[in-house]
Amino acid sequence: MSSYDMESKLYFMYWINTYDNNSTRMRGAHSIEEAERMFNMDIRSSKSTDNKVVLTRSGGIFTGKSRYQAELALSYLKETYPTYTNFKISGTGEWDDPYGAHLEKTLKVYDVRNKKISYMADEEDEE
Repeated sequence: MSSYDMESKLYFMYWINTYDNNSTRMRGAHSIEEAERMFNMDIRSSKSTDNKVVLTRSGGIFTGKSRYQAELALSYLKETYPTYTNFKISGTGEWDDPYGAHLEKTLKVYDVRNKKISYMADEEDEE
């Protein structure tokens, strides 16, 4: 799989996760604008039992049955997106669980108890 093929199969999403002592509420968004809106909404609606609200950007390339292709895709992601911190391969290669290479980066964390936002990364760092 060439780097062009990998770039054409690469998808990105934004995730807003709200953590409390017992569970995690997850919501996804396809654009940074939508994710920012949802992040701010989750901050305003956070409860005293919540610990933090986290905004992440994640992506991946699904490679199907080939573990070798997933390893190549993972190498491509690490080289192309060096500011990301979490890389992994998932799947078993079965028809209902294809191999994939994934990456993730935390953009913001809101500490509910201290009412403080920490900026982990800027959107400009992404590409």
